[in-house]
Amino acid sequence: MRMIDQKVKRFIIDSRVLIILVFVCVLVQLLNPFFLDGKNIKNILLYISIEGIIAIGMTLLIILGEIDLSVGATMSLGCTAAIYLQQSGIFVAVLCSLLAGTAVGALNGFLSVRFRLNSMPVTLATNFLVRGIVFVITKSQSVPGQNPAFHLVSDFTIFNIELVIYIFIGFIALASFLLKKTYYGRCVYAIGGNKSASAYSGIRVNRYRILTFMVSGLLAGVAGALTAARYNIASGLIGQQTALAVITAVLLGGVSLSGGEGTVLKAFFGFLLIGVLENAMNLLKFLPPLQPIIIGSLLIVTLAADARTLRALALRMR
Repeated sequence: MRMIDQKVKRFIIDSRVLIILVFVCVLVQLLNPFFLDGKNIKNILLYISIEGIIAIGMTLLIILGEIDLSVGATMSLGCTAAIYLQQSGIFVAVLCSLLAGTAVGALNGFLSVRFRLNSMPVTLATNFLVRGIVFVITKSQSVPGQNPAFHLVSDFTIFNIELVIYIFIGFIALASFLLKKTYYGRCVYAIGGNKSASAYSGIRVNRYRILTFMVSGLLAGVAGALTAARYNIASGLIGQQTALAVITAVLLGGVSLSGGEGTVLKAFFGFLLIGVLENAMNLLKFLPPLQPIIIGSLLIVTLAADARTLRALALRMR
């Protein structure tokens, strides 16, 4: 009986975000019968898809024990590259967006590894650098795209579901597979758990750190290309709150800031929870100033219940 009680408690701890998500959905559905309508659910997924792709890269980094505050600026750079080069064709525009994002990720990784710097100040610096570059390129203006066909990328649907949602789900599946079934995933968890021990065991720690920064940058570049396709505009103002939103989602999903634990699926539930809350607050006509207060409060609670606290609680239950 005691063993069953322990399993229930551990299940609640591991699934707390999913439980909160279900509770919020049921509550809002009772207050507004249109909440769980198929169209509204699709709108929620569409709303979180682009930044959700960035959240996948952030999940890998945080599990690794790193963080990237430049993802919003990187997305903006990728969007700008796509808008300016879309006249050369959709393939060229998307490719350049991905290359721009990967280059920023490589820079973040190189600076962190080469100079043995904490990734937080490094990526904060590159955030200002990259965003400044975007403002220079755009001359601090909003630059519209000139290729109508490029805008069709975001409008393309399969079974009445937008392509971006399929791309988002595809990246979730791919990242989950990489973390669970490949040597790369095992290395990410090992490095996040203990860098020194990983190095002594033969893992090329710095190589995997740089590689994961590049993956994060690549996914930010993908998000930039999709942003360009959806809104058909380039601006240095794009993605200013993206890093905060993404980190909040990942932490809500139970990925520990101390590294070494978490999953992409849990990060997805964290991001979905934020999307559901924002959608619900709009449906229930909450005052706009209350929305960031509620989201910020959730982040504070999550930080207070970080993985160290959860591990201590798990030890007491044994």
